[in-house]
Amino acid sequence: RAGDSAKGISPRPDARACKAIASARDAMTVILISRGALPVPVARARSLGFLVEVGAPELAFDDDEASELITRVAGVPVDAEIMQQIIRDAHGWASGLVIGGELYRRELARGKVWQPLSDNLRREFTGYFSEEVLALQTPEMRDFLINTCILDELTGPSCAAVTGDDNARAMLDDAYRAGLFIDAIDEERSLYAFHPLFRAMALGRLYERAFARAAELHRRASRFFAGQGDLTKALEHASASGDQEFMADQLDLLANELTTTGHLNRLDQIASGLPVSICARRPMLVLAMAWRRIRRLSFSAAGRLIDTASTLRDTLVAEGKLDAYAATSLDHHIRHRQIMLAAAQDDMVRVERDAEQLIAEIGDDDAYLSCTLLAQVIAA
Repeated sequence: RAGDSAKGISPRPDARACKAIASARDAMTVILISRGALPVPVARARSLGFLVEVGAPELAFDDDEASELITRVAGVPVDAEIMQQIIRDAHGWASGLVIGGELYRRELARGKVWQPLSDNLRREFTGYFSEEVLALQTPEMRDFLINTCILDELTGPSCAAVTGDDNARAMLDDAYRAGLFIDAIDEERSLYAFHPLFRAMALGRLYERAFARAAELHRRASRFFAGQGDLTKALEHASASGDQEFMADQLDLLANELTTTGHLNRLDQIASGLPVSICARRPMLVLAMAWRRIRRLSFSAAGRLIDTASTLRDTLVAEGKLDAYAATSLDHHIRHRQIMLAAAQDDMVRVERDAEQLIAEIGDDDAYLSCTLLAQVIAA
């Protein structure tokens, strides 16, 4: 039954066979071959040093072996740079190296310019992954693989957040043991990653057949990484969602953290690609954009953005969409930008007049605002 694991069937060896294997002495040699992990007890044999395990890492070709295989398959000398591209894209996967060698030979004969496998996934790879991997899985496993392909790195929590399934960690472990083109990055097997060519196939399939589903998966991932404090990934997934309203919401929500952690330029770059009408409804986003323009000495633009945020604050308060604490916090940020703009314009009289009062009101609630204000007080 070992080969059945490749077809998505969970092999269940006879209980007597399992007992015989587990209790075998050094006089007996048992060889088990499977494309996935088998539920056979081997912990005792491993602890006694009787077990030799040969898995995907051991079977992966190193650079020298890969170069020889590609050259033999291509049948002609392979350009050194292209050789390295194929090796890098295949990650030691023998079948991938063979397909890469065949593609090189065919395109060389046709006089075509070589395109890296990772940049333009060929039908030979998509066909292989569809026929030999996805088609052989259960619907649940197939959905798991496609849904999680948007993640650069796979963990139990991130997969659960994206799929909405609390059983995602178990699915991830099952996919790894089944050899479904998932590699363990760390020794504890808490962090995984898809083979890049498999991931490219899954992403292409997701975007072509279920774009709305892809957008929702990216929104879930963005919320998850924002909650984890991984602001860069939160922004990447918000941008990848293609949902401008959601993107603006995330930028507005994360504006302070992005500013204080050195990502203001990236925030402004993304926000500048959004319609003004969308940005203008998010006060913290508007103020972050104003802060960026103050630093660039774009005083007129900064002033207009600060005025927009001030008007928006009044509107939100009047509509009951801001409680007293949120309204006060937003007011502090608006006044901070006004003082910073005055400092950039060398209006130190206003800085000295307004900054000390605002510092006293903020206290220890916002170290970033207090410290930047204090620096201007000293300069004044």
